[in-house]
Amino acid sequence: MAGRPRKANAIHEITGAKAKNPQRFHDREEPETAGPIGDPPADFLSEHGSGPKLLALWNKLVAEAPIGLLTASDSEYLAAVCRMGLEASRVGSKGYRQALKEYGLMLKGLGMTPEGRAIRGIGGKAPKKTVNPLDEFTRARQRAG
Repeated sequence: MAGRPRKANAIHEITGAKAKNPQRFHDREEPETAGPIGDPPADFLSEHGSGPKLLALWNKLVAEAPIGLLTASDSEYLAAVCRMGLEASRVGSKGYRQALKEYGLMLKGLGMTPEGRAIRGIGGKAPKKTVNPLDEFTRARQRAG
C-alpha cells in the first residue's frame, strides 16, 4: 500500500470532514468497537505500588483525549501509554530519557500533543461564534436610544 495511511472515521467526524462531504465516506467500513474506553486495568486499581499513580494518569489521559477517540479497543494501548508515562516521570532513573521519548511518541500517536493533533487534523480553529440577530438588534437600539 503506497501513500499515507487512512485516517479513522472517528477522526473525520471530529474534524468535520465527514459532515462536509458525507458521500466520500459512505462505503468506508471500519470494525465496530465494544464502546467507550471503559475501566482501567485491575492493577491500576490497586492501592499498593504504582497503582494510584497509574490510575491518576489513566483518568487524566481519558479526560484530556478528544471526545469519541478512545474506545474499548484502545484500552491495552492506553494502559501501555500510562506505564510508559510513569516510567518517564522517574527523573534520573535508568532509561528515563528513552522512556520520555517513547511516551511522547505514544501521546503523539493518540493525537494528544500539538503535533499529533496537527497530523490527525484534530482541533483546528476555534468555532465561530454564532450571532443571534435579535440580540444585535436590541443592543443597537439600546445604544441608539
